[in-house]
Amino acid sequence: MTLPGRISGVGLATCLGAGHAQTLAAYQAGTLSFERPRGIVGPDGMSPTLGQAIPMVEEFDLMRRYARLLTMALDDLEQQCPGAAAGANGMFLLLPQWLRSSRMAPTVTRALEVAGRLPQQILRVYDDEITFPELLRDGLGQAGDGTALVSVVDSFIHAELLDALAIQGRLLSRATPNGIIPSEAAAVFQVGAGVQAMAGAPAGQLEAVYTARETLDRRRP
Repeated sequence: MTLPGRISGVGLATCLGAGHAQTLAAYQAGTLSFERPRGIVGPDGMSPTLGQAIPMVEEFDLMRRYARLLTMALDDLEQQCPGAAAGANGMFLLLPQWLRSSRMAPTVTRALEVAGRLPQQILRVYDDEITFPELLRDGLGQAGDGTALVSVVDSFIHAELLDALAIQGRLLSRATPNGIIPSEAAAVFQVGAGVQAMAGAPAGQLEAVYTARETLDRRRP
């Protein structure tokens, strides 16, 4: 458990909207933002149904796609809390395990740096073996009297993965009505012990963050 703190801003990039406000409004309205993009053809000759935050035809390079998603979320946070990135005591970044363990992981942070959107420093890059409460704990611990950024990004929208899912019959189609719809998103949280949220920014008080892990084997409850 960690000391109390606050979430004083949440930047989002999702297929529902370009930021937190649009995403929340679309979610509350029950909007489904899935489409079959033109110009994308799968192994079966059909266009897959996707939930795109960035049109796939605009960015095929996966690392730049991750960086753009994070940049969009950072831009949204900056609109809520001007100076959030520059004033943070560092940033914690959660990447998918396959990417974190690959040689490509530094490419994401380099792309952020080139875009001029890298905070003072990325203190640690995690993979998905960590739970989000543990990520919040580290962010609150780093924030001190100021703030820190806790961020997460993932995308299923890249050619190799889409081809693999299509070949395995796991994508939504007439033949597999319960198949998945690949999507993507990024989120950046501004956290700190005493920071106050700007008017209109999504915020909330954290009384405590518990990081206990379930030790029971799901196969032998």
